[in-house]
Amino acid sequence: MANIGIFVSYNERPGIYIQIENWKRVFERLGYNTYIFSSTVLPESLFHYSITKNIYKNALIKLTDYNEIELLTIIEKIKERIKHRVELFIKNNDIDILILENILSGASDIPYGMALVEVINSASLYTIGHHHIFWWEVPGLRPTCSGIRELMDKYFPPTAPNIVHVTVNSIAQATLRKRRGISSRIIPYMVDLDKIPPHTENKDNTTLSLFYPYYGEEDEGIKIASEIARRMEKSRVLKSLNKSGVTLLTQHFSPDIDFLLYTKTYEPWGDYLLEAIKLGIPTLVYPYKVFKRDISHFEFDLIIFQDIDNAISKMEEFLLDKRRQTQMKRHNLSILKKCFSLDMLEKYLSSLLKDQKTHKFTAK
Repeated sequence: MANIGIFVSYNERPGIYIQIENWKRVFERLGYNTYIFSSTVLPESLFHYSITKNIYKNALIKLTDYNEIELLTIIEKIKERIKHRVELFIKNNDIDILILENILSGASDIPYGMALVEVINSASLYTIGHHHIFWWEVPGLRPTCSGIRELMDKYFPPTAPNIVHVTVNSIAQATLRKRRGISSRIIPYMVDLDKIPPHTENKDNTTLSLFYPYYGEEDEGIKIASEIARRMEKSRVLKSLNKSGVTLLTQHFSPDIDFLLYTKTYEPWGDYLLEAIKLGIPTLVYPYKVFKRDISHFEFDLIIFQDIDNAISKMEEFLLDKRRQTQMKRHNLSILKKCFSLDMLEKYLSSLLKDQKTHKFTAK
């Protein structure tokens, strides 16, 4: 059985790591050996997040710390060091197949992606580029100079006969084809229904806990969530639920959350949406583009955001209706089992691996 090398980008959103773990588990379920290559394999100071973040900022936001030649030189220097490490990793673990997790999308680490593309081109290894979010989808990103523009056009993502591209939604699929002439397959986010995290012991039940997945950037979604939390402090339901107040959490998602505020106005799919649905956590969703196009037709039982007044009214109604909560959990779980389980993911990945065996590298 083949050995699979899964290459993980630096400092990704937590939800992406959930999907990486799902893919790894399915590959191993299919009998493949999997090896993870991440920043822990690269101990030099050049690979620390502060350096990669600085390159990212100067390349795609504003060129402030280097001139163009200096920036391209440091990118080339780091790329060569990473390339050497990648080649050793592939050789030492006898890797046959590469899975590149959000690296060829160019949204996080330019030298790392360049190194992998050059290794792929020289070794002709079957490669699956799993794209969660492309650099052009991130608000405020653009190449800061002509040299960076050339790198982004060449490497992020590249075209090669041995690379199959996988996007997570139909909008990204269409844009990739339009911008780069690259075909891709869609594999949406999936959920491990057997992996249920435990509830926190001695949980503080005195407050109504709301969760908004915050990634550090200022966006409209956190403003909406904050206003809902502020307004819910005066809600009539707190007394009925024996709650003394409201807590808005933005880190460390857990089964103890009372309500997910998924008011993000842009998402490539939905990092925590499926996890909340799996755990039976009631969810308020802003109807972002990918949700409307790729998710809404599954008809999950969710509260769809219209405005803050309506959202609060619907949340209050839901929190007081135990019967509705039970029905919601049963209904949503049935959809997950049918459409978003690891069994479904296995079908997707088996198809990709079958193509590797028959050397059919074209996307469908």
